[in-house]
Amino acid sequence: MQTLLYANLTSRKLSDSLGGPDFDWPELIEGDTVQIGLRFAQTLGDQDLEIERHVRLVRASLGRLDTRPGSGQWAIQIGTDPPEV
Repeated sequence: MQTLLYANLTSRKLSDSLGGPDFDWPELIEGDTVQIGLRFAQTLGDQDLEIERHVRLVRASLGRLDTRPGSGQWAIQIGTDPPEV
């Protein structure tokens, strides 16, 4: 799965288009590769606008809330050319 998502900071909703409906996560199966681009949006009046934010911390989880994975690999890249961590 590869997708671009918009996180609206006003409505606290995630969508796959600016001002679009809530994003519906597909079923993920062990071994699937997931690549997600994330952009931020904000609602001003009736208009949803893409905004720029500086990211200092990212926390991500797949699975049940507060359940640590037993094994696996992951990588994160922020920006166009930084090294993967």
